[in-house]
Amino acid sequence: MKKSLDQKDKAGKQGELFVLRYEQSRLEGHPHFDKIERIAETYVNAGYDIQSFNDLDSFIHDRFIEVKSYRDDIAFYWSKIEVGKAKRLKAKYYLYLVDRSLISNSDYIPKIFQDPYKKIFENDVWKKETENWKITIED
Repeated sequence: MKKSLDQKDKAGKQGELFVLRYEQSRLEGHPHFDKIERIAETYVNAGYDIQSFNDLDSFIHDRFIEVKSYRDDIAFYWSKIEVGKAKRLKAKYYLYLVDRSLISNSDYIPKIFQDPYKKIFENDVWKKETENWKITIED
């Protein structure tokens, strides 16, 4: 079980670092280039992994990115905190799906979904399954 969690963490970090480099490349020349940040390890409950900018004219963070990586079939877990943040931030929230088998290709672009809450929960294309349940004892 621990080995599986370690592999999952390593895969997640690999995807996040890829997206960080992708964003830095996309925004090369941005006056606040150094503010494109991976916050996943320092602010684990932020609801997203990377804060960035939409374009070269943005001067405050206006792109909040959740990174999910996969290999073969697209499948990922989206936490309650992440879903809530996506719902609140709407068009400022992005979901980047990274295929780990392709990230070594120099021209690879991840699948990018702006406002993923709307695209996933208000659309029948995505299959949603409840994987975990919170169980408490009432006194």
